[in-house]
Amino acid sequence: GDVRDKGRLLLLSGLLFGAALAGFAFSSNFALSLAILVAVGLLDAVYGAVRNTIVQLAVTEQFRGRVMSLHSLTQRGLGPSGNFLTGGLATLVGAPFAVAGLALVATALVIWRGLALPALRDFRDQ
Repeated sequence: GDVRDKGRLLLLSGLLFGAALAGFAFSSNFALSLAILVAVGLLDAVYGAVRNTIVQLAVTEQFRGRVMSLHSLTQRGLGPSGNFLTGGLATLVGAPFAVAGLALVATALVIWRGLALPALRDFRDQ
């Protein structure tokens, strides 16, 4: 169903995503790791869908195509550069600490966006 408080759902799914990813980084139980990865995947899907919805609702129709193409470029085109960062960091501190550290950075950025951008936090479907 439709969620009215899309901004809060975006922030909540981002927070839970970061927490789940950090939990996965230190999980040593295979079954638990799989369950956490399912949650990470679902939360990533929710975050992406809500993010796309907010962008489309916030932009006027005449600019929607241009904005969505730029949005797709930054989210899917530049996203793999994070793999390079994670891999480089993993060689220095180990994979679990690299994944957990970057998950905590992502979580901190979600918290910062929620505090610094009240228009995003309070975004509601009209």
